[in-house]
Amino acid sequence: PMFMLISYVAIGTAIYFVGQSVVAHPTDLAAITSFISYLMQIFFAIMIGGLMSTFASRGFISLRRIGAVLATVPDLTYRADAPEQPLSG
Repeated sequence: PMFMLISYVAIGTAIYFVGQSVVAHPTDLAAITSFISYLMQIFFAIMIGGLMSTFASRGFISLRRIGAVLATVPDLTYRADAPEQPLSG
């Protein structure tokens, strides 16, 4: 939500400053439109990067937990000298 707020404030600021100029020079409208498109691409790239870093940190934590589970010695052990019994069924 914070990334979206920052991007909307940046777009609003750009429109505010260029809006006065668009009345006198209508060709500036194309410039502000492309600027807003580029601005949104940059902010979405930053947002996706933040999401990927969150996913990576969660993945590393899960990997550590899986390693801890696999390194745990089970409480139930079988004796080495246990007799073998034939299976039936």
